[in-house]
This record gives sequence, C-alpha cells and structure tokens, in this order.
Amino acid sequence: MVLPATTGQHFLWLLGRYRRCRGALGLPVLLRLRGPLDVGCLEGALDDVAARHPALRTVFAVRDGRLHRVVAPAETAAVALASADVTSAADPLGAADAQIRDFLRADPDLATGPLRTGRWRIGSDDHLLVLNPHHAVTDAWSNLVLVRDLTLLYNARRAGSTARLPVLAPAEDHEAPARPTGRPGERATARDRLAGLLRGARFPDLAPPVDRAQGQPLADVEWFGLDRELAGALEAVAREAGAGLSVVLLTLFLSVLREASGQDRVAACAVRSERTDPRLRDTVGFLAQTVVVPFTAGPGLGSDPLAAIHEVRDDVRAGLNDRSAWASLPPNAWAKSGFGRPEDAVFHLYPDPGDVDPGQCGLTDLTVTPYRQPDGVGSRFELQMVIVPGRDGLLGSIRFAPDRFSRSMVRGLVAAYRSAAAELAAARLRRTP
Repeated sequence: MVLPATTGQHFLWLLGRYRRCRGALGLPVLLRLRGPLDVGCLEGALDDVAARHPALRTVFAVRDGRLHRVVAPAETAAVALASADVTSAADPLGAADAQIRDFLRADPDLATGPLRTGRWRIGSDDHLLVLNPHHAVTDAWSNLVLVRDLTLLYNARRAGSTARLPVLAPAEDHEAPARPTGRPGERATARDRLAGLLRGARFPDLAPPVDRAQGQPLADVEWFGLDRELAGALEAVAREAGAGLSVVLLTLFLSVLREASGQDRVAACAVRSERTDPRLRDTVGFLAQTVVVPFTAGPGLGSDPLAAIHEVRDDVRAGLNDRSAWASLPPNAWAKSGFGRPEDAVFHLYPDPGDVDPGQCGLTDLTVTPYRQPDGVGSRFELQMVIVPGRDGLLGSIRFAPDRFSRSMVRGLVAAYRSAAAELAAARLRRTP
C-alpha cells in the first residue's frame, strides 16, 4: 500500500535528511523487566505488534517528486531485537546506560524500518528493554498503545493463546491535516489567522539562543512527579472547569513560563492527539497536532484560576478547529507570524488515551517499571515538558538543551510548577463546601 506522507511526516523526514539529529527523531520507551523473561516470546510479540499496526511496518520513499508512505504486508512483519549482556561490567546499569545512549542517538531509518528495539541484560533475571519508533510513525499516545499491545501479545504467546485486541481503523484512515497546496498567499493567510489567535503573545525569552551549526541539541532531563493525591485534585479541578486534565496541566505550565520570563503574555506549543474517530483510539500512528497557545492571566493563575483554565481551553479548541492554519505552516514560519524565534518555542505534552491504563504493562511473571532515558540524546526542541499518567500519580520530565538552559534554572521551573499545582488544588478546597 502506498499513501502520501502527511505534513508532519514530511517535516520530520526533511529534518532527518538535512540536520544532525543524534537521536532527536526517535520517540523511545524504556522499561525495566525483573523476572524470568522469555526472550523468544518477546521477539515473537514484537513481530506480532508490527503485524497489527501498519505504521510500524511503514517506510518512506520519494516517488514522482513527492514523499510517500509505503506499508509492507502484515505477513512480512519482522522486528530485529538487538541484545547485549553487561552483567560482567563493574557497574552493569552504568554500562547499559552508556550503550543505550549510543543506541538512541542513532535514529530509526525511515528508508528501511521505523522501529529499533534493544534488550540489555544487567542481571540474572533483570533486563532493560528499549523500544524506539521514529516519531514519523508514532506519538506519545501511540506509545502507550504500543506498550499495552506488546504486553497482551507477549502474555498470549506465554499462555499459548490468542490475544484479544480492539479492532483498528484501516491504514488509509490514519490521516493528519493535509499538506498545503502552495497557492499564492495561502501561507500568508494562515499566518494572519494565527496572529489573530495569539493576539500579540510571544514565546518566553528564557535564555539567549545558541548556534549549533545546523545540528539538533543534545538534551538532559530533569525528572519530577506529582503524587496521586495532588493528581486527583487536579483531575477534580478539570472536571469543575469543564476541561481535560491536559488543559489544566498546560495552564500551569503557561503560568510558570509567564512568571519566569516576566512577559505580559506568553505562548507555548501544546501537542495534542485529537482522535475523534473511536477506531483511532487504539491505533499506533503519528496523529498528533501542534497548536500554539497564548496566556495572559495575572500573577500566578490570577484571581480566578477557572477563568484562566477556560481561556486556555478555548484557545486550544480554536487552534484545533482552524487546522488548515497550523497544517500549512512549518515551525520556521512562526517568527514571521510574530510570536517568536523557532528556537524559543517551548512544548508541553500530556498523552491521555483514556482507556489505556499506563499500569497495564503486566508481562507474565515479570515486574515491569519505567526506566529513565539517559542524558545526552538529541532533542527536537530546546525545552519541553512531558507529563504522563502513572500508577502513583503523574510522572513529569523537562527535556532541555544544557548548553542553553542550566539545570538550576530548570529545577526552578519544576519547583514553580509543583507550587502552582498545589496552589490550584488548595484553591479548589477553599471553594468546596
């Protein structure tokens, strides 16, 4: 099957072709597996999950001057699992981290296969598993689906049974907004619409830009968490505000950026995966969209935090509704739209698949826990906050370019974010009789 590439896929393909990305184009999942791992079942389950999801067996090729997706037949699905044993090292975890960093710095090759996987044995019954799909075929929501399906398929192989999985939409339905036609004035019109939506907001000016000779930055990661009680309070705020938890978390992020930059009005990029077709909820694919969201509340969240949340919710909806404006503009056009340099763009991401439980990764006879990505892997963005749901609340991370942003500054953003979240939860308690 041959299908046209989407706008986002075309941008990522160009990025990999013309810049030194050093791992910036992968969207990895790292898991620690403790217990008797059946490597044969794992290898078979990886083949099964690629057979199930067309995106994982898609390569990209230029035909007649245009980029296309070429989807291989399901029966040909085969995923190579690289393996290494570092149990003899003085520090097995440290040795594995160094090798995983090198592994992740090599982006998956869209011309040959979009998914790279690796397994590191660090103890007698202790392994690290790395799944690294290219971002052109996945997004954060999809990665949660990928882990869930791999779990079910592995367990079915261990039990000698057939996994019960949701029905998927056909591959040709996995579409994002179409690429621009290139008609005269189309991009200018889109920029005008975006400028109206943003009403003078700009990306936060947090640090001077760095010239990297056309290469993507290497990123460090600062990890943090919001415990279950605080996460539950934020979910209650979201329900009270008539918004999703993702909007509440984005509002907190925008308020922190506004305070840190000292600007009256800031903008940040929200990555959203709007899967209104129920058949796409269980699909692995690059279905996310980026919208630029402005923020203007007073100090902190202002005197009316619910009004601030409503403002962000409405601006996100406006951006998603005007899909043609976003689809027709690459990031380097943002500066022309008046809201800042591309390198100043900051991103916020919260994948929320709803019925996909992040604690559902229960491989038979194994204890499975997330494993933190090592520092020093390439990044598409200079500053990005990612929040994911977990068993014990919300797990957060800020990926940042250390040659531009200091870790102490990033830790200050984390502290301010936690404080704003606690303030918002406390304000709700004061409103509740």
